[in-house]
Parts: sequence; structure tokens; C-alpha cells
Amino acid sequence: MRIAESDYNRLPESLKRLFVEAPNPERDEVLAVFPSAKSSGIFSPVDHGDAMRNAVTSFCGAGTPATMYADSGSAARFFYTAKASASERDDGLYSLPTVSNCDITNRKEGSAGASNPRAGDTSPRKNIHPTVKPIALMRWLVRLVTPPDGIVFDPFGGSGTTCKAARAEGHRSIMCDLEEEHCAIAAGRLSQGVLM
Repeated sequence: MRIAESDYNRLPESLKRLFVEAPNPERDEVLAVFPSAKSSGIFSPVDHGDAMRNAVTSFCGAGTPATMYADSGSAARFFYTAKASASERDDGLYSLPTVSNCDITNRKEGSAGASNPRAGDTSPRKNIHPTVKPIALMRWLVRLVTPPDGIVFDPFGGSGTTCKAARAEGHRSIMCDLEEEHCAIAAGRLSQGVLM
């Protein structure tokens, strides 16, 4: 559901909470697929030789416990959402040209990877940012770390998803990006009302 930011801001707090506290169908879907399970047991890098011990030390730092304990639960305890749909990625980009996959990746038409579905999305699109995040994911992160009346700052604004999420959660936001074309994409996407 889409609602203009000005309309959302006029809603009473009780109705605004409904948008935030709505059920998460993606999580319920994952719960059905990943029932609660117990992991295989205690993992100790020491048992796997110097290479594993060195890898754990270099990744986690010196002093990392030599034993990592297993846990139990469902994969649904982690946030899950599908990748951003084509309509979500291109929302508000009506004035931008549609660009082919070959133009985006600088490949020749017909070359390997130019039309290979395993190489990623090969359909023409307006949003050429390589890593567009789902708004649902960024809304969850905004709720997780932003205090009431906080301002969300995204120093790597990209296509503007974090700012769209901040608006949807009722926060002001600031973003910047080095790439001028990404700023144009973000401006187009942010010109739309709040996506709920």
C-alpha cells in the first residue's frame, strides 16, 4: 500500500503503529520452510588444525574463544525478505531512460554473460545501481537502530532505499553519494510517496 508522506504524518500514533506492527509474511513463510532445529554440536577450531585456528584469529581477533557453541532455533529468527522487485527498484524513475544489461556491464551484445540468466538480472531497467536493497530490510534496520525523533544518515546513499525506509518509519533522513547517476536515481525514487 502506498500513502503520501504528508498523509502518513497526519495519522494518529495508534494508526502509524499498525504500519510498523503489521505481520511479516516473509518471516512466516520462512518459519514454514525452516522449522526449529538443533545444530550439530560444539565446534572447536582447535580440532581443525592451525589453518582453522589462524583463520578464526585473523577474522575474529586474538583472544577469541577456542570453542564456539552450537545453538538451536529456526532460520526465521533472522530477518528474511526477498530481494527488491523490479517495480520497487524502478519506482519513480519514469523520466530516466531504460538501459540494457550490455550497457550497464559494458559487454558486447551476444557475449557471454550478456544474456545468461545465471549472471544475474539481464532485463533492461532504469535503476542501474548494482546493489538495490529491499525497502522492507532497510525499514527493519531503521527501526532497529534509530532512536525516536532520530535522523537517519546514509553516507553511501546509492539508490535511496535507506531514505525511503526512514520516511516510511516516520524519520527524517540525510544521504549522500559520490556517483551523480546514483543521486539522480535516489531523487527519482524519493519523489514518490511512502511505500507501505
